[in-house]
Amino acid sequence: MSRTMAMFALLLAGLLAACGGSSGSGGTGGGGGSSDPGAGSSDMGGGIIDALYSSPEMESLLPTNVDGMAFTISSFDYSKIPLDQAAQAFGDASLEGWLGKTGKNWTDVRWASGSTDLTGEKTATITVMRVIGADSAAILDWWGGSSFNMGDGATTVNLGGKTVQKVSYPGLPTVIYQWVKGDTLYWVVAGPESFGDAVVTATK
Repeated sequence: MSRTMAMFALLLAGLLAACGGSSGSGGTGGGGGSSDPGAGSSDMGGGIIDALYSSPEMESLLPTNVDGMAFTISSFDYSKIPLDQAAQAFGDASLEGWLGKTGKNWTDVRWASGSTDLTGEKTATITVMRVIGADSAAILDWWGGSSFNMGDGATTVNLGGKTVQKVSYPGLPTVIYQWVKGDTLYWVVAGPESFGDAVVTATK
């Protein structure tokens, strides 16, 4: 899988987490469609997945409610499953090769996503990936580069004390945001723009 496709796999994972398999708005979920990082355990039931595989630390980075819009949250801690099953659970084997090159492995990977009701006037999906101890530049290199093909219209803004890359595209109702904080990568797709700014500001 290419880096570009890897990004969309992660984003799709967040969307699927919101649309199915989670425990409810503002709660913790798991499982979902086959592209969801927790999909390998979706038959086990949300409560068991929460106990076995979730990452409360990652979930704490995400807002549970912004401007009255509740978020459904899912997370996955890859140190809690056998190494030989981690790539399948993540849904993107390309990350495994990158981890090896940087001296990391699946036990260093944490993931979380949060989504609002995607049918409303205000929508947002947040995807967060942490590779414990990894350099932020190295994470962006795997992700596809610091600009990640965001286009010439990308701007750098400060939202909630974060330096964020932000871009909107003509004809699309959503805005894309990207930033790194230490060893953690954040990716937000939200709309309208004012709501997206509020979501990024509320994300820790």
